[in-house]
Amino acid sequence: MMNSLKDFPGYLGFTSQGVIAIHADWPAYPEEHGWQLPLLWLSIFPARTKFVAVDDIDRCVLFLADLKCNKPDKFDEKNFHLAVWHEDLLELQAKGFVRGVRAASHRKWEKVFRKKLFAHGKLYTKAPMEI
Repeated sequence: MMNSLKDFPGYLGFTSQGVIAIHADWPAYPEEHGWQLPLLWLSIFPARTKFVAVDDIDRCVLFLADLKCNKPDKFDEKNFHLAVWHEDLLELQAKGFVRGVRAASHRKWEKVFRKKLFAHGKLYTKAPMEI
């Protein structure tokens, strides 16, 4: 049983944008808003490393580095993950640091999310973007 907000898996504390938590139990979370930190995190990987979006919640995407050493469970904490806010992904692409990010209105995002959620007649999620 959780006794306080700090016990919640997605608790981030206060960020510069006032966000205190996201509704996810992920192996990685964004530390702060801004494109500079995700760029730093991306820079630890070899050039041309592909990242696959494995979840997208609360204007934030969880990516998995597509590496040969990955465990089969995409959420396994031993895999290499990176979580980035939507607005920071768009900024990274505008600055030429990443490719493959597609902007969408909230309405379009909801439509795509719901379609994927119930793909093949079952509850199923797979976020649609790669960087």
